[in-house]
Amino acid sequence: MGMISVTVSPSGKTVLPHKKVARLQSRLTSAEMVHNKGISIAPYVAGDIPKPGLRGLTLKCVSTLLQPIVLPAITILNLLSFADDEKPRPSWSGFMQHVTSGQHSSAAVVQMVPLIDMNPTDETCMHSTLPFAVDQAKQLNIPTPCITSDLPLWLKAVDIANAEHLDIVCCLGGFHLLMNFLGSIGTVMGGSGLEDVLRLNYGRDTVTHIMSGKAYSRAVRGHMLVDGALMHKLMSLVIVHDNNNDVPCGECQQITADELSEIHAV
Repeated sequence: MGMISVTVSPSGKTVLPHKKVARLQSRLTSAEMVHNKGISIAPYVAGDIPKPGLRGLTLKCVSTLLQPIVLPAITILNLLSFADDEKPRPSWSGFMQHVTSGQHSSAAVVQMVPLIDMNPTDETCMHSTLPFAVDQAKQLNIPTPCITSDLPLWLKAVDIANAEHLDIVCCLGGFHLLMNFLGSIGTVMGGSGLEDVLRLNYGRDTVTHIMSGKAYSRAVRGHMLVDGALMHKLMSLVIVHDNNNDVPCGECQQITADELSEIHAV
């Protein structure tokens, strides 16, 4: 099990505990060098009761996590990026660089931590890793640490953290999170015609991997193209343009019943 620690301070300065290096009069032996330098192994005994795992977790709707009448800024920016389709517009990353300003967060302090010479999929290895992360967070005055891992280790980490009631947040790695999110879109939208739309740009076998979330780079590009086409269709039905100045007039046109049903269908 290999681990690294990443610490970001909101104040811009991260204070890490420093110890004075003692000068030695003689060379240490190998046993003395590794003494108290590793991570203590805590054997994990699950018992006869089966662990509930992810089935014991209750998911909440995203809207319940937001404050009343407060929408994320990304919702407004997504509409503004498609407000004027007649003029060339940058991609999403270029648009975000134009509309965002301010200072970025401070650079993170990345440190290597001792290795655990065990199989990472072993529950004892994960049970030894989680308390070590909690203890390291206490030294940095972090109330609740976050640990990020790939999908197989994340499943075991969530299971053990819930069983042992550890004050730690287990996060799925960004790559695996993206793959699972794209795969969920392919599952929900299966048989809706999304595969036919993606086949306009990709081959049949590639679309199969896109819908499952495996071909993540092509999947991200394909879903962004579909999102752009849908937003262009919706904005053309809602916003009317002035033929002379080619700018939005700021007034919504009257939408017929057929157009409204088409919007709901999209």
